[in-house]
Amino acid sequence: MYTEKELARFCRNIMNLRKIHGLSKAKMAVILGISCKTLEILESGTIPKRLSCEVIVNAANYFNISPHQLFINEIHTE
Repeated sequence: MYTEKELARFCRNIMNLRKIHGLSKAKMAVILGISCKTLEILESGTIPKRLSCEVIVNAANYFNISPHQLFINEIHTE
């Protein structure tokens, strides 16, 4: 189980990855397999109650990182 700090880091990392790779919110939502509204919720720092673990796997696979990195390491836009 992840801590609140790690979950917040996950939300920031999703937004940072989208920005680093120049992806629109619509494109990122498709990559993650979620709606644009769910992506907006994630990027605001909230984990939706019914978020599938598939989102984590999809992000890790697309960006070629381990799922664990999404929670532990801060991915910077600089």
